[in-house]
Order: sequence, then structure tokens, then C-alpha cells
Amino acid sequence: MTRRKGIPSRTTAGGLMLLATVFLVRSAVAATALDAFDRIVGRSATNDSDRPKATCICQDGGPFDDFAGVLIRFPGFFSSGNKFLETVGVECLVLAFDDTGSRSIPDSKECRTFVPLPR
Repeated sequence: MTRRKGIPSRTTAGGLMLLATVFLVRSAVAATALDAFDRIVGRSATNDSDRPKATCICQDGGPFDDFAGVLIRFPGFFSSGNKFLETVGVECLVLAFDDTGSRSIPDSKECRTFVPLPR
């Protein structure tokens, strides 16, 4: 049986498909528990304040107490004994707007004590 030049045989094509499947399964399994946790937190908190997923009320007792904001997530780190550990941080970003109604990014404030609003 002759084969046209440049077209792989069924065996070669099947082998390539098997290799691609193994690669995809390994990359899906290679995700860490931190990645999985970040995806769960990412359902409610975003890392882009221009595309909020959930809102919150600041409850820090300061000048922005009882002001509305959006839930923001960010990489978090803390020390435990003699090692640093990574986690996912969440805060309420109180959005500020100027007199034209445009967002004033420098005046937006982070709030670490907050209550998430129900959707």
C-alpha cells in the first residue's frame, strides 16, 4: 500500500493523539491545591476591579466604614515558624468617583474588614 507524501499514517496519527491526550491530562492534574483554591475564590473575588464579580461593605470603623466596594483577590503570603506560605488574599476595594462620575483610581481605598453583599 502506498501512502501520499506528507500525510501521516493512521498509526502515527493515533500515536500523536494519544500523546496529546496524556499531555492534557498531566497538565490538568499538575494544578496545585493553591491553584484550585484560587479558582474557587475567583468565583466571587476578581483581580480586576473594572470587572467586579461581587460587592461588599467596608466595616473597618474608619472613614470608609459602611461604604460599598468590590471584592478583590490577590496573592497573599504569611510566615509560619521559619517558612513563608502562600495563600489567596481578599479585600473590599471601596471605589471612588470624581464629580463627573468617572472612577478615581488613586482615591479608591482597600478595606480588610468587610461584609460581602449577597448576590
